[in-house]
Amino acid sequence: MTCEELQTLYVQNVAAAKACGCNQDCSALVCTSLCCSCSDYVSPSNDAYPALRAIQEEFNNRLNSGWCEHLVCPRVACLEPTPNNCEARTCMSR
Repeated sequence: MTCEELQTLYVQNVAAAKACGCNQDCSALVCTSLCCSCSDYVSPSNDAYPALRAIQEEFNNRLNSGWCEHLVCPRVACLEPTPNNCEARTCMSR
């Protein structure tokens, strides 16, 4: 898997981890991309949540080994995330 594919997979898992059920909270703060320019809340009960840490760890290992240093992480102005509520089965910012 390429570094670009890891980035895509991570973003897909962030979107999937925002799905929540009636009794699930949206309390886990995660980076919205591997560049970690912005953060948002997801459901730690979602099956996609553990994959985020594994993908981030693999990306960091590759970055430290020089495999992903060609990727550019842009500086982006981000709004401070607020704890989310589960609305319409998705973690939504307040």
